[in-house]
Amino acid sequence: MKSAETGMSQNKTVKLILSESLLKDKRESRREALRELFGTWTNEDVRDFQEATKDLSQTDHRDWE
Repeated sequence: MKSAETGMSQNKTVKLILSESLLKDKRESRREALRELFGTWTNEDVRDFQEATKDLSQTDHRDWE
């Protein structure tokens, strides 16, 4: 396993592999590479996500007693 070879965590190893293979060029190229890899959200996607997760930002103080 590459992470064992380098002595890095698996997370850092994955980031390194991604950066070496996908993110070779300037900052804008990195954004494009990630956009292609992960996609983008429309404004409607953002609204839907915010609506679906709005209750997650509420704190029930009884949980902290």
